[in-house]
Amino acid sequence: MHIVGRLDKNSRGLVLITNDGDFTQKITHPKFGCSKHYIVQIFENLNQKNILEICQKFLTGIKNEDDILKAKSIKYLENKKFSIILTQGKKRQIRRMFRFFNLNILDLMRTSIASFQIEDLGEGKWKYLSKKELQILKD
Repeated sequence: MHIVGRLDKNSRGLVLITNDGDFTQKITHPKFGCSKHYIVQIFENLNQKNILEICQKFLTGIKNEDDILKAKSIKYLENKKFSIILTQGKKRQIRRMFRFFNLNILDLMRTSIASFQIEDLGEGKWKYLSKKELQILKD
């Protein structure tokens, strides 16, 4: 079995489990550009200038160790929350990006992988994907 889209112990949200190695590769390898959507809430209060700086830097890239960490998109929602879409999927990427600004994450939740959304699945719940859902993800 392969876990598609692993999460660290302090994160929550959608993961897929499969026995299809090719499918796993297509979803997880950065060269395929599969998008993963996250809602992130931080501890700290921000002003408009901070928010703009964070958004700009996430899009242009943050050098961290030997990596350049980038978001495909980022939007400030409200109440210290950001909507972030990644295609890279590097280890603890979002946490590392916020750490660049000395910001701490209160909650990090993955809400979608490619076209599949967590929707109304409660925490700890699961479901089998339909043939139609699987085909959409594979395409």
